[in-house]
Amino acid sequence: MQTYKCATLRFGSVTVKETYHSPDDTIVNALPSLEKSPKFSKDGKKWIVEYQTGVPDLMIDNVDLSDIVYMFKCQSTNLVIKGKLNSVILDSCCNSSIMFDSILTSIEFINCQSVHMQVGNLNLILLLLPSIFTD
Repeated sequence: MQTYKCATLRFGSVTVKETYHSPDDTIVNALPSLEKSPKFSKDGKKWIVEYQTGVPDLMIDNVDLSDIVYMFKCQSTNLVIKGKLNSVILDSCCNSSIMFDSILTSIEFINCQSVHMQVGNLNLILLLLPSIFTD
């Protein structure tokens, strides 16, 4: 705090702003999670798989080398991808698995719990899977 040479400014009154707390401020209610509708579609070069629950046999056939698969908030879901694709992103998935033939760049796991990944040809895993990111 800076002190001033003028004595009247140095010993001036300090005002304290009082805050009002209502009883409702102390109780924090968790918002219920909203159930979203499942989505399984292709938007341009991006496959979107969202809010799938308990689906054991999702399959994507004939993917292109420039296609991206984004899997979001899926629970107990198995996704099989036939062909070679660019990248795969799993975001906030739980007890899910993904299986693909080969991949060009990377696969990312973001905020996932108990996920499984399988590459179709395990003998060439170093050639088919350049990088894995986990968060």
